[in-house]
Amino acid sequence: PWDTAGNDTRSKLEVADWFVPGFVVSAHYEATPRLDLAGWYRWSDSIHAKGDLQVLAPYYDNNGTPRSAPLETRADDAATVGMGVPMEVRLGLRWHQPFGPARPLAAERFRHDADPVRDPLRDDLYDVELDLSWAQNSSADTTEIRFRPGINVNGLPGSVPTNADRPTGYRDSFGARLGGQWNLLRDRLGLRLGTWVESPAVKAEYLTVTGVPALRGGLGGGPVFRVGMADLEFGYQYLWNAGLDNGGDGRLRAILGSGGPPGGPNAFRSWHTVNGGKITQHASVVSVGGVVRF
Repeated sequence: PWDTAGNDTRSKLEVADWFVPGFVVSAHYEATPRLDLAGWYRWSDSIHAKGDLQVLAPYYDNNGTPRSAPLETRADDAATVGMGVPMEVRLGLRWHQPFGPARPLAAERFRHDADPVRDPLRDDLYDVELDLSWAQNSSADTTEIRFRPGINVNGLPGSVPTNADRPTGYRDSFGARLGGQWNLLRDRLGLRLGTWVESPAVKAEYLTVTGVPALRGGLGGGPVFRVGMADLEFGYQYLWNAGLDNGGDGRLRAILGSGGPPGGPNAFRSWHTVNGGKITQHASVVSVGGVVRF
């Protein structure tokens, strides 16, 4: 009785959080004339959004066919959504083989200080960079969704649950990126090549079709051309993904009204899960960019 199609609803949340404070801190250290070290840290407050709820019900007829004009219930300023934003840490090192002395960059002629400009395409024969990263995704392992008490759908006894939190199954992930640039024509043309890999960021039992943060990585490259004060950059990257498979044992459940199964962590949830299965993903990405130095 808990999962008959005639009792299903379609809900829509419209929420907003117009100010989410955060900061980024980074540091760069030239350990030797050929070795650079860098660190990067990002923190952001959680998202605390508030807004309106719309419920369309009954959404299906007894045959499971969507109704042409389901009844609407609106509750303005009745919903709050909380989402964690994971902090991130990155550490990197770059080894570069310098060219000999070169003519100044065109942009240096307009500088008001005597410090030289570091420019890999002009100053280096090649460079190799390794970056390591950590993301505290576990801080966003639940999306908090709360509603004002006493919201009845079309005047019926069943009410919207005050707690409709959704688990995400997110967990911390680690990544590594390795890449480099070889300058074929000094101050004119360079070739870039790189690869990356990241550990899974979600448990398989919480897989969804909105994202597949399984074991994943990529391989890409492309040229960079210098035309006057502008660098034109072209790139291609293939993204691979190992996919997620929970063997049909999913953990995400549909949300019920106040008459749902009582007690325990699955209160007001369907008896059945809605995400059992297997999912994979891959992509090809083409990019075009430019940098103007002044």
